[in-house]
Amino acid sequence: MRQVYLSSLNRKTPGVGKADELRYREGFLGLKMIGYQGYCSFERGDRDTFPCGVSQPMEFLRRVWAQA
Repeated sequence: MRQVYLSSLNRKTPGVGKADELRYREGFLGLKMIGYQGYCSFERGDRDTFPCGVSQPMEFLRRVWAQA
């Protein structure tokens, strides 16, 4: 496997959904359990928060990855 696509249930930016933290943490834990070392990608699906760039979603993903 070379890439995992990250998406919330509501197709919004990671970290925006109500249960994103728990779901992403569980998913990342699974990736760590299998020793995944490939890439992860995501898309920005919410226009309202687009001006924040990718820094906030990346901070969220890094924090949740570290907690998994």
